Amino acid sequence: QSRRDWAPDGQAQVLDEAMAAAARLGVRRVHVTARAEMDAAKAHSITPLLMSWWHYRTQCPPSFQRTEAERSSVPSNHGSGFCPEIIGEQSGTYGEFLATVTQRMRDTAAEGFMLDYECAMPLCYDDRCRDAFIEWSGLGDVTWPADVQKDGRYWRQWIDFRCWQGARYVKAIRDAAWEVLPGSPMQAWVAGYDYAGTIESATIDVSKAAEFLTEVETPHYTLPADYSDMWFEDAGIGSVQSGIETVQDTLEVVDIPVIFCSSIIYPLGSKTAWSDPQILDAQIQTIIAQGARGVSFWGGQFDGAVDGRYQHKLVKWHNLLARAGEFFWEGARDDGLVRIAPEPSRELRAFAWAHGDGLLIAVTNLSQEPVPVQLSAPGYADEATDLLTGQTRSLTEPLTVPALDGWWGVVESE
Repeated sequence: QSRRDWAPDGQAQVLDEAMAAAARLGVRRVHVTARAEMDAAKAHSITPLLMSWWHYRTQCPPSFQRTEAERSSVPSNHGSGFCPEIIGEQSGTYGEFLATVTQRMRDTAAEGFMLDYECAMPLCYDDRCRDAFIEWSGLGDVTWPADVQKDGRYWRQWIDFRCWQGARYVKAIRDAAWEVLPGSPMQAWVAGYDYAGTIESATIDVSKAAEFLTEVETPHYTLPADYSDMWFEDAGIGSVQSGIETVQDTLEVVDIPVIFCSSIIYPLGSKTAWSDPQILDAQIQTIIAQGARGVSFWGGQFDGAVDGRYQHKLVKWHNLLARAGEFFWEGARDDGLVRIAPEPSRELRAFAWAHGDGLLIAVTNLSQEPVPVQLSAPGYADEATDLLTGQTRSLTEPLTVPALDGWWGVVESE
């Protein structure tokens, strides 16, 4: 390549072309940090969110050092080392950090904020945390700190309180961003491949954090290289099945939109397997049918050439989300409205979303063989319109759902 390719004008051209390509694939948001990236995204009708720039394991950059009075009582523990109440109160040195969040929102002209929230709150038993716990819990007979330590009388309440302190960290970042754009998108990547386990292991509870978000991003870097990564018994928490169930767990405890965060490859490198695009497709179709309102990708896929099959899938997932939008946003899920033979199983799943006179039916096949199915929806006509192609077909005849794929159709009430 010529030297001109690396000049500022050349970089701007590459950035513009990258955003144009992303827009063609259906990308609607990007998480970035620089003003040039923000401007390039906006030029192609993509909403740029300012992404947290400090390490995901802490609550602020290391340049903001707590004073002795602001320090958590347990040294060398999680995160920034600030007392969680200082973070929640948005005061002192931590308040100075939050002012930089506000300023960077202004400087970059971001249109929202994206927080990487996977940091446990610093562990602290100081007087601030004691008083806050007693006020939060309403308990008047606390022996401190013995009652809130492992096997203590109020350890369970303490874990819930610690999760609430974590949610106030989310609120602190949101408040700083909203100083510039009140009500703008506040999205967070919320750690938790195992929803219940994350509550105790990291004191992160998505149901509490969601109070201060406009959307929650549920991650699961499944990276299915082949079919041996499909089920719990084969791949455990890294399985396709685990990703599907993690999103369902989140859907059941929040009342804001859920975005599924996946990855084509992470981290990028010769030792990392690439996700199989067809297995990824079956998983993501199932997750969309459950009720996810978006799909995002983190990881190394933008650091090198990407197999064109993934780009076709991105367009497909965008089209499913866009064309099913009224059912997801204005309708209600009621899987009992659709009947399917053979019976639903972990390999064959059926979903139904009702809106007005219409019913959206989605069937996903997580097996390696095509499956003929018979569908019906009592009270609805037996003619269905394919959501992606617009073609009509009769449901009086069986339809075949391809291996590792899905079928989406809309029927109208009789």
